[in-house]
Amino acid sequence: MKKTLISIALALIASLSVTAVGCTETPADPTSNQSQSQSASTTQSSAPSSSLVDSSSSQEEISSSSGAEISNSSSKEQPSSSSSQEVISSNSSSKEQSSSSSSSSSSEPIQIIQITFKVEGQTDVVSSFEYGATPTFDGTPSLDDTVEFTYTFKGWSKTQDGDIVDLSQEIVTGEQTYYAVFEGTKNSYDITFKVENQNDVVSSLEYGSTPTFNGTPSLDDTVEFTYT
Repeated sequence: MKKTLISIALALIASLSVTAVGCTETPADPTSNQSQSQSASTTQSSAPSSSLVDSSSSQEEISSSSGAEISNSSSKEQPSSSSSQEVISSNSSSKEQSSSSSSSSSSEPIQIIQITFKVEGQTDVVSSFEYGATPTFDGTPSLDDTVEFTYTFKGWSKTQDGDIVDLSQEIVTGEQTYYAVFEGTKNSYDITFKVENQNDVVSSLEYGSTPTFNGTPSLDDTVEFTYT
């Protein structure tokens, strides 16, 4: 009986010893705990990083697809835009050409032409006129009378001693000389014939003509003389 009790007690002690050994905790290694903690935190931090990578990849994909769409959209819009610019440029150039042609025509220098008026015995009169204008002469030309002729202005001729032209119908197209044309009228002079004791006889004769007396002058005879 005693032996049995002793055996049971020893068995209990042995079992308690085994239990104590199994429950004995090995002192925690701070370095190991820190490594495990760092590893866990690294794992946790790597997870968001991968999420970020995935997110950035998605964003890149979205950005890429958006860029492609924008590129496609701009490529579609570019021809239209360029054609519009071509139309605008064409219209603008047409307007500029029209403006240029109109401004060039309006800005062309006016051609000035000299017209010479010649009056015999006087200094030439040179006047400037625009192309297409009507030539005019200020005043009325005159020519000094002579003992033989009195001169009257009749008009202008394009040649000396040529036919008279109507100056009001002339158009300036180039340099031209006009000659004053005068009509000369012979002067007449009074020739007086005096006969003693008779009235004077006056005759008007042209310059250069031979004076004549109609009839034969007579003088009454006296007691003393007979007059022939």
